[in-house]
Amino acid sequence: MRALSLGLVRFIVPLLVKVIINACLLFMMTGLPVGLTCSITIHLKITNRDTNGMPKFLDVHSLKGLDEEALRKTQNSPKDEFGVTHDNILYNKEEDKFFCLLDAPSKEAVAKHHEKHGFKCDWITEVKTTTP
Repeated sequence: MRALSLGLVRFIVPLLVKVIINACLLFMMTGLPVGLTCSITIHLKITNRDTNGMPKFLDVHSLKGLDEEALRKTQNSPKDEFGVTHDNILYNKEEDKFFCLLDAPSKEAVAKHHEKHGFKCDWITEVKTTTP
């Protein structure tokens, strides 16, 4: 029973942390106060690497008319030739912006990944996350 409980905790905690991070990003994008939601993450281990040691990056650029289905397909696509995979995509149609949370070997790889698909990032930054 204890092994089952530990396995469940190892599965659920990372999911809860992702929800908290995404809520914080959404609040920051919309200009709403982050308050308690983001302060919860202070006590968690912070890393800028995924489980494979890959750095994480956040970028923003224009939606260029993409719909939710296209974004979902992009998020679920396999690692590309630049070593980039999508961890999450957040978007705002009214602002014509979407934010990519990516696992990538470098900032340059993120830029090349977007250029290949016809997107120019407004900015790219390496970020830390509380998820393992």
